[in-house]
Amino acid sequence: MNTLNPQEQIEFNYSKDGVIVITESGNTQTVSYKSAITALDNGMYDGDLPLGFLLIGSIADSWTSKIYTPSTEQRVILFRWIVSSLFVQAQIAHNGTRLIENSQGEKELAAMYISDKGGITIYPASERMLLATHIESVALQKYGKQQGSEMIINMYFEFIDRSTENGGKLTEKALKELAFLHDELIDAFNTPESNSTPVIH
Repeated sequence: MNTLNPQEQIEFNYSKDGVIVITESGNTQTVSYKSAITALDNGMYDGDLPLGFLLIGSIADSWTSKIYTPSTEQRVILFRWIVSSLFVQAQIAHNGTRLIENSQGEKELAAMYISDKGGITIYPASERMLLATHIESVALQKYGKQQGSEMIINMYFEFIDRSTENGGKLTEKALKELAFLHDELIDAFNTPESNSTPVIH
């Protein structure tokens, strides 16, 4: 089996064949690293970010152990997921969540970004899109795919606080730079001359 169902998973391990998925009932399955990374990128773990971080941890362990080496594109995906998810978690901790109505007319909880510019709801998927379109695209256009991708990976790596006491958080510099990006987005929303509302938030 090479599919993932977050509702049934409780932990992960790694092997030469892929990520070992262990379910609450004690069953196991092995999922290819490519499929696991695709699942993260497609939002399969957006509703359970801690579980997604556990999956990232297993992929990272396999990488450290030299069992599996992600491609440059996959590294961008992994670091983008980490940075966007850490930002969402930081905003939930700081501003809480709101019950809002989604495009399907259903009620759901959404994280909030709030500053003196205003406030907007944010989601892991929209944060990944924001990073890809407003940060990554600039680097790729200016420096090309290979060099641009390496610069993106290095930047995201530096965004993550790796100190023992603050592990699992973004650096203050990262939070400020991402806040600036979101403030620009709010300004765009509030500009009367804007002909259309961005759809990423």
